[in-house]
Amino acid sequence: MNKLIVHIGMTKTGTSTLQKFLALNHEALREQGYSYPDTSHNFKNKEVAEAGRYNNGGFVPFIRGLREADWNKTFIGGQEMIRRELENHNVLLVDECITDIRCNTLERKGEDYICYLKETYGNVHIIVYLRRQDTHFESAWAQKVKGSDNTFPSRERYRIDAAIEEIYKKLMDDIGDRSSDNMWSWCYYYYPRLRRMEEIVGAENLHVYTYEEAKEYGLCRHFIECALQLPMQSFLQTADSNVTPSAMATEVKRRLNKAFLFSPTILWQIQKEYGNTRLSFQSVRSKEGYLLKPDQRIEILKRFKEDNGKVAERYFQREKLFDEMVDYPVARLDEGETQDNYIKALEALVERLCYQIKYPPLQKILSAGNKRIAFWGAGYMGRRLVMEMGFPADIILDSDREKAGGEINGVKIVWTGNFTEWDRYLILITPLEQADIEKRLNDLGLRKDRDYFDIHKMGLW
Repeated sequence: MNKLIVHIGMTKTGTSTLQKFLALNHEALREQGYSYPDTSHNFKNKEVAEAGRYNNGGFVPFIRGLREADWNKTFIGGQEMIRRELENHNVLLVDECITDIRCNTLERKGEDYICYLKETYGNVHIIVYLRRQDTHFESAWAQKVKGSDNTFPSRERYRIDAAIEEIYKKLMDDIGDRSSDNMWSWCYYYYPRLRRMEEIVGAENLHVYTYEEAKEYGLCRHFIECALQLPMQSFLQTADSNVTPSAMATEVKRRLNKAFLFSPTILWQIQKEYGNTRLSFQSVRSKEGYLLKPDQRIEILKRFKEDNGKVAERYFQREKLFDEMVDYPVARLDEGETQDNYIKALEALVERLCYQIKYPPLQKILSAGNKRIAFWGAGYMGRRLVMEMGFPADIILDSDREKAGGEINGVKIVWTGNFTEWDRYLILITPLEQADIEKRLNDLGLRKDRDYFDIHKMGLW
């Protein structure tokens, strides 16, 4: 009987990276007897590709389906796909929302979904990665800032390293409350949740690992070799997705969040320009560090010591669940660098918004999700748009190989003969003679006024 294998997280344990890896290696998986099905029909969505979150667990449609017909339709269609795939393959589902406190505030909870899968398919296995509570707390909080969540109890505009002190104090005050509706109790006391999973699927079908050990081994490699027991050499490696930003980059994003108060009309542009600053993972002038202090880490680990010990004994046959090293370097923000980077992101954002106001025909183009802008043509018009008008292009394509590698006002020129990322860009054609260019783009499956545009019809001059 084929197995239904459900990786349930927890959050901030590299789930997006793993989803991306499994989706891009779906053919290799099928050759090994495993299917990673696109149950929500969203793997071809460009926003999904950009974020790397190829989620196929179906938990959100499960809880939403009680109230909303469209979600129910998505859920039922996904279950039909799972049934078909189980006829010939083991099926993999990856859905960290099952362990996410936000999704457990609606009518159904993660354990309800696992119960449903067990009752429906029978042979269900659960894979769960646990992360050390202090590093999870820090990473999850930075992710909320990165995602434009307002996670500050106070309204003051203090810096990120001061702001986390208040969040930390709230965490420590709430940990003592062991009631089932307490967020931190529900999220960070692992033992009761694991025992409940055991009751549903059976101890032999619950596979528990720590994120720290899997990361050191190589997360995707660990999942393939240790969880699935398959040879890794058959699979293509992929880059990490959704990496925790540095303290400095988190502070830049916090300032952007505060400046715009999460206006939904420009939220996606704030996210894009923040990403374009290339600050997400490392500070240039400051040695990178973390937000929590060693004594804070010690206190958090002390609060969960008994619970972690139970998990270690039952699921790992050892005394300690995690390596309890706490002497991580503490972040020291360079105020000048932080402010410079904030202004850089802010200027880029304002420039984009001004173009939309000044040139209404560009609104459709510049608001097209996460797509970047590419000019076709490094000639007179392309140079004029970039140098004189400061048009926010990301790259310039040209069919002249000799121009490749050059730059116009800092924008790189790329030879079309080597270019392959057509689906990631909206292309603006700058030459007057466009017939050959349009034929080339049409042959690639691109369509006029959807994937590429005539810049001369934009009213830019």
